[in-house]
Amino acid sequence: MKSVVFDSAAAQPAPTVIYHRALTGAVDRYGKPARVWDAPVTVGDFILDVPSSEVSQDGVTVRPASDVTLFLPPSFAVAAEDKFTITHPRLGVGVECVPEGVGWGVTNAFTGAAFRTEVKLKVRRG
Repeated sequence: MKSVVFDSAAAQPAPTVIYHRALTGAVDRYGKPARVWDAPVTVGDFILDVPSSEVSQDGVTVRPASDVTLFLPPSFAVAAEDKFTITHPRLGVGVECVPEGVGWGVTNAFTGAAFRTEVKLKVRRG
């Protein structure tokens, strides 16, 4: 029997995070407040914690709404209106995620070292 090995690295997209910062003060053509975002910024230094999609939280749903934890460099401050576009093998390509709160940099009180900005994200599906 012939053994065939597929290159799994070619089939899996590389994890990427694109940050869209919400702008304030924008109005539509009728003068009503409108939500707009600044130009997208690719985040180069991040840690992404994506739960396995094989396990559902309630044991019933096929694709549960997964919560993603994103650790950004200490210089990032994230507002609740911002959004992220994430590509990850467990999520898919170009999946939109929104923060479940705000995130900002925290420093260690004893050493003064800056921790990464932790942001909890909710994955938007459909």
